[in-house]
Amino acid sequence: MNYIESKVKQPLPIDEFIEIDKLFNLLDLSLSKKITYLFSGIGFGKTISLSEWSNKKLITIAWILLDHFDNDFDILIKYFIFSIKRNIYANFLNGYDIEEYLRVKDYIGLINLLITEFDFLKDINFYISFDRFELIENHEVLKYLEYFIKYLPKNVHFYILSRKKYSNLISSNSYNNVIFIDDKDLIF
Repeated sequence: MNYIESKVKQPLPIDEFIEIDKLFNLLDLSLSKKITYLFSGIGFGKTISLSEWSNKKLITIAWILLDHFDNDFDILIKYFIFSIKRNIYANFLNGYDIEEYLRVKDYIGLINLLITEFDFLKDINFYISFDRFELIENHEVLKYLEYFIKYLPKNVHFYILSRKKYSNLISSNSYNNVIFIDDKDLIF
């Protein structure tokens, strides 16, 4: 598969970014959670704020800029793995035949393999951003992501950036592992 590099590249810092102390404090607090959910309308600065904060904190994020094609779980998971390999740990899942899991559509088995790999690499923190999450509309894909979120190891943190809130994505027993950031937190 040929990958589009811009889909997995963290946005570059901007010269005149105005840091919002309240927002950066919330992002600092989010490090103790599994999921940071940033949701607001277009133009509120979700993407650039997370990118600027992570640059300031020297945190490398495996960034995935989603599009409509990511409603195909095969494509989404390939970009997920590619972004981790490109941005955080080049040897992630080396030696495993990911294509076999995808060929037989064993998505739960593949997610369990990912969870096992993250557990094995417990000394590495994995920060993963799903940008433009509102474009994921396939209920099967959302179901697999919900399963993944439910069993995320402690060394994995998801940033979900979206123009709308998905209440079903995060089960009620996971709410204590989530910090929600919305438009009121993104404004001066």
